[in-house]
Amino acid sequence: MLAQFAVRLICGMSLVLAAMPHATVASGFFRVQMLIVMGLGVLATLVGQTPQAPAAVAPWIGQVHFALCIALTGLGFLASVFWTLERRRVGVALLRVIAVLSLIALSLGIQLISGTWRLHWSCVFLSDLSSALTLGGAMCGMLLGHSYLTSPTMAISPLLRLNEFLGWSGVLRGLISGAVLVVAWPYLHGDSTWIWLTLRWIAGIGGPLLVWQMVQRILVFKNTQAATGVLFVGVIFTLLGELTGTLLLAVTGFPL
Repeated sequence: MLAQFAVRLICGMSLVLAAMPHATVASGFFRVQMLIVMGLGVLATLVGQTPQAPAAVAPWIGQVHFALCIALTGLGFLASVFWTLERRRVGVALLRVIAVLSLIALSLGIQLISGTWRLHWSCVFLSDLSSALTLGGAMCGMLLGHSYLTSPTMAISPLLRLNEFLGWSGVLRGLISGAVLVVAWPYLHGDSTWIWLTLRWIAGIGGPLLVWQMVQRILVFKNTQAATGVLFVGVIFTLLGELTGTLLLAVTGFPL
């Protein structure tokens, strides 16, 4: 589960970074993001060395997933070097490679934990993908906001774009989680489950949507410092919400 969460965050960050404007953003921002990807890749590699895969899953899936985690670690480091050297075209290309490989790792990781969920793997994949985009939008938006402290003349459009990514990813996440909740409703029992589910929806669904609207209004006045503070709260909301969702998946078998 922890390895899958790390891969999910890598996937979300790389997809968001690959889709955002690059020309007006300082290279140092992307260098830091790639170092974070490298660190997450190390985490996924270390905790995913001996995955407890279901008996029905082919052994090669775990081996390929492990190899992909190592590859993501190496590519993250390599991309950070190219961004340090201001080789933007190569850096963007590596970003896209990381995004593709992380998507494959995400889908394989779902099959490795297939014994814990009750829906078709494609439903869990869509849930994980929307979760990844929400996490990536919040994390990259908050870190980009900090970049304005050292580059105050940088265009505000990239931060607006990342905030839009966060908002619409949160909408998608809410729709998928709502549909799953309708299906899972008869199977949910116990006070603790409802407590965790309430926390998951307040922090993981409502939190990003609230942050999206607040940042959108703050950026009308081009106050990047205030927007960064709100996005920092958004990162806490998304991490808390998605970690709670991961716990609920393990307990209930549904990607709530």
